[in-house]
Order: sequence, then C-alpha cells, then structure tokens
Amino acid sequence: MGLSDEHEPLVPKSNGTKKSKVSYDAVPLEHSRKVNGKSEIKLTFDKASSQFIKGGGGPDPETPHTNGRVGAFPEENITYTWSGINVFTSGVEEQGSKLVNGVKNLFCKSRRSQLPSRKHILKNVTGVAYPGELLAIMGSSGAGKTTLLNTLTFRNSSSIIVNGQRAVNGIPINSTTLASLSAYVQQDDLFIGTLTVREHLIFQALVRMDRHIPVYQRMQRVEEVIADLALSKCQNTVIGTPGRLKGISGGEMKRLSFASEVLTNPPVMFCDEPTSGLDSFMAQNVVTVLKNMANKKKTIICTIHQPSSEVYAMFDKILLMAEGRVAFIGSPAQANEFFSSLGAACPSNYNPADYFIQLLAVVPSREETCRNTIEMVCDTFDRSEYGIKLAQATELRGDLQAKAILGGKMDIFSNGNVANRSPYKANWWTQFKAVLWRSWLSVRKDPTLMKVRLLQTLMVSIMIGLIYFGQNLDQDGVMNINGALFICLTNMTFQNVFAVISVSSVVCLTTLDLGT
Repeated sequence: MGLSDEHEPLVPKSNGTKKSKVSYDAVPLEHSRKVNGKSEIKLTFDKASSQFIKGGGGPDPETPHTNGRVGAFPEENITYTWSGINVFTSGVEEQGSKLVNGVKNLFCKSRRSQLPSRKHILKNVTGVAYPGELLAIMGSSGAGKTTLLNTLTFRNSSSIIVNGQRAVNGIPINSTTLASLSAYVQQDDLFIGTLTVREHLIFQALVRMDRHIPVYQRMQRVEEVIADLALSKCQNTVIGTPGRLKGISGGEMKRLSFASEVLTNPPVMFCDEPTSGLDSFMAQNVVTVLKNMANKKKTIICTIHQPSSEVYAMFDKILLMAEGRVAFIGSPAQANEFFSSLGAACPSNYNPADYFIQLLAVVPSREETCRNTIEMVCDTFDRSEYGIKLAQATELRGDLQAKAILGGKMDIFSNGNVANRSPYKANWWTQFKAVLWRSWLSVRKDPTLMKVRLLQTLMVSIMIGLIYFGQNLDQDGVMNINGALFICLTNMTFQNVFAVISVSSVVCLTTLDLGT
C-alpha cells in the first residue's frame, strides 16, 4: 500500500453534505425515533426508483425489531461484571482418558503421590466494564490477562475449571447469551487472502447478520462500516496472504478484523492483543478505532501488551493483573493516586504502563521479594475505597442473587428464546449460497491453483490421447475406450477429492465466521 493509504484518517471528514445513518436494528428502515437523546433518520427503500427515501409507511415505530434478543438486555448501555472468578488447571487424572489412566494404575502403584497439584491461575478476580468506556487489561507475561479474557468470553478449554459469576446488567448469563450480545476479535487475523476487503465484509454480512434483515440493508451496513473504519481506499484491494500474495497493510488488516465484528452492531466487544505486531503509529490508530467505538456507548474490553504513553492516555479504565490477582482497576489518574499512596508513585516523564507492569512483574532473581510486593499491593487494593466500591458494583440483582448462590441454574433464560435459538443467524440455503460464492471467488483468484489445475488437465489429456490414439471400433477397441473413459473419470474424481486436504486450513475461519 502507498503512503497515502497508510495515513488515511480514521474519522473521515465531512464535505458539508448531511448524511443519514442507517440503523442496523430497524427492520424495515422506516420512520424516526430518538436513540440516546438524538433523532435518528429512518429510510425506506423504493424499489421503483432504486433509492432510499425518508419516512414511508410501515409498522408502528414504537415497536422496534429485537432480532430475537432477550428483552431484558438492551442493544446499548450494557454493563458487564464478573466476581469471584477462580480458574484452575485440571489434574493429570482429569486430563487423560479413562483407558490411559486405567493402564497407568496397573503399573504405577504410587502414581497418586507423584501427581502434581492443580495450578491456581486466577484468584478471586473481580471487575466491571461500563458502556462508553474502553477497559484495558494489562500485566506482565504470565499475569493471567489472556486467561481472564477467555474466561469472560466462555472460551476456556475443557481442561480448565472455572468458578465465579459473570453477569450483564446484574443478570447472570451463559455462553449462548453472551455470544448473541458480543463480538470477539482474535489476536491472529484469519482471512481468505484472495478476497478483497469489500467481498470479505459482504460475505460476513450474509452469514452473520440476522436472517430477517433484507439484503439491501446489509449492503448499506457494509458501506457504513467501511466508512467508519477508514477502509474506503483499500476496499477493492485483496487482503493478501503472508509470503504468497501482497495485500493490505497490518493496520488495515486489524481494522478489517474490527469491521467484521461490528457489522452486527454488538454492544459488547472483546479484543485479544489488538496492537500485537504493529508499530507505535498503527497501534495508536487501532486503539483510536476502539476509542471511537466506546464513544458510541459500547462496552470495550481488551488485553494489551506494552502500550505507549499516548495509547495509555486513551484508556478510560485499566485493570492491572499480577500473579492471577487484581492489583488495581480504575482510571489512569486513579492508578497514579493509588500507587502514590503506597509510596510507589510513577516518576515524571516515564511511561506509566511500563512502570506499573515492571512494578508488578516477577523478576527471575528476586521471585520471593516480587511476590511479597504483589501480595501487598493486591491486599491493599482489596481493602481500599476502590476495592470496596468494586465489590458493590459487581453485586447481582437482589431477586437473582439468592438463586445463584443457592446453586440454581445460571441460565436464567432456559425457558426463553435465547436458549433454544439456533447459533446460525442465516438459514442453510443462505449459508450454502454465500459459501459457494466465496469458494468460487477464492478459486478463481488464486493464480497458482488455477495454473496447476490447468497444467494437470492438459498433461493428463495429452497422455491419454497419445496412449489410446487410433483405436478401432472392434471388441478390443471398445474395451480400450472404456479404459480411457475410466481413467478420465478417475482423474476428475481425485482432482475434486484433493480439495478435502485444504478443509483443515479453513476450520478455524469457519468457526470465526459463525461467531462461536
């Protein structure tokens, strides 16, 4: 990409023309209503003129479309809380299969005494993320940042034991409910490199947006996301494959990851190391995108490693992790005040993020001293005013707290639409057409694959033609012709079967497309 593409402003400047935003949640796009105190223009698509017009007839504007979501959860203003989170690794007995453990029991009499104890990864972690705020989880390597993010998103492996409560607006939730309300941006960007930015977003809109939303509104949403995330200049550029096909830059690829997730306008977003592998300038641009999302009343939670001082100043709240415990959670100004009260104020002209991470890190040559310091900081925070207010903010609703404590089902929506709803937003026919369209584009745009298949077909056809050239229409000739036809069918069959080998490479991508 050129220099102008790399420095494209994240918020496109207005040229003086007033633009009307299309609401994702309104189906159809009609009338106007007030959202967060602002009047939102609704548009109606006129099929005769193929244009969008203001107003129009339709259903009662006072009854918005909920897209199958639970009425207890609004589209915006979601407060996500977690309290008493404890995470353990399973013992060797639980990790291995029953057959393997049974065989080991026959030969290892003292096996139980040799088993390592379960490791306590997260220790009574409590926190809260408010709408309109960008919460950054920071800490040294091994502090538990990624484990905490995976726990909050219900993405832990089966070998991990998780205790604690996770709630939205004070209501305990399960993985299905959270998946319908949130988006997750992985650390590694997974794309089909031969597609362009626009084609990728169109595919995402077809399979991930609600099935009741018409196609024209999905395309409008794609245009809006491209403009909001400053992808206009690279919208027709192929994404690219590292080492094979040159495509968009690293910063644009990260913004494309955000664009794929915000298509459904989720009120909650989780990001795992969104700035990894980027230079300081592009990292600041990516965090600016997150900050702009938070300004739209979305709840943003991300893990980040070694942010610059400029990026650190953009965070509304920070959560400092150390040895699996919460060392502090609050605003950057409150963090300076808290550590100053401990006699460990951040020096002037020093990056506060680097200082706090180094203060709460375990130095190899001073493990015991560092662990004592971490324990003192965490205990002080728990007893401080910040810790007391945090415990109060993470309390469950009164009518649901007793049920959760007494061991009731955490899935309070077991009789609702969420528990019984299919995880697939689009029906099977829509998914089939979208995947077929994407596969056709991917095969057609892959120059290496097309060249190999063309060369293979030509070589096989020439070889068969030379071997069976000049056959007579007698009994022997008919048998030879049957053999030639069998070879042709076999070649065509195995040429398609070879495509199964590439299935494993798109399994993770398919899982990401489904939002699971």
